[in-house]
Amino acid sequence: MNTNEQGGKGSFDETKDRLLVSGLNLLAKKGYRGAVTRDIASDAGVTEMTLFRHYGSKDKLFAAGITKLGEQLLSVIPEPSDDVEADLLLLSNNLLKQISSSLFIHLMRVLPELEEHSKFKEQFDKIRDQFKAKSQSLISHCSQVIDHADYTDEMLIYMFMGPIFLYSLDVLDRDSSTSFDNTQHVRFFLKGLYSDRK
Repeated sequence: MNTNEQGGKGSFDETKDRLLVSGLNLLAKKGYRGAVTRDIASDAGVTEMTLFRHYGSKDKLFAAGITKLGEQLLSVIPEPSDDVEADLLLLSNNLLKQISSSLFIHLMRVLPELEEHSKFKEQFDKIRDQFKAKSQSLISHCSQVIDHADYTDEMLIYMFMGPIFLYSLDVLDRDSSTSFDNTQHVRFFLKGLYSDRK
């Protein structure tokens, strides 16, 4: 048995995560058909039997990756409070933390490939709908606290998250180490809204 496969729950979870990252990495490089279970397991440093024991099949491994992406994305959106600046700063920090994670980067790189397969499309659509609904709920609460009626909640989401996701494209394209100033972004966003009210 590979030493990477021994151990307790921590090792079990680490092995599953390694398999996910390896699977998504090979999917990005070789496409759906080219990412075979033997190569995925080898890249993760485990046997093919271990991959089947953890996931059962390549499709289930990719579906698990999509599910994990959904969980990570939904977890970044905080419950609203009366401190709008703190809420938006936490949202921005959480998003950037996820964007820099290797699993997120791999998933973003393979989205076009996976979306071509109908078996995964429903999962993606559900994640998008949940993320949009939760984001809209937070932004809607913020806009009520700010008492700003000039923009729709959807426009506010794009205005706030747009620069963060543009930065994420830079990370995806060049693995950029350029930092993103969350505090400045939140203050510019809020300053723009408040100045529009004058």
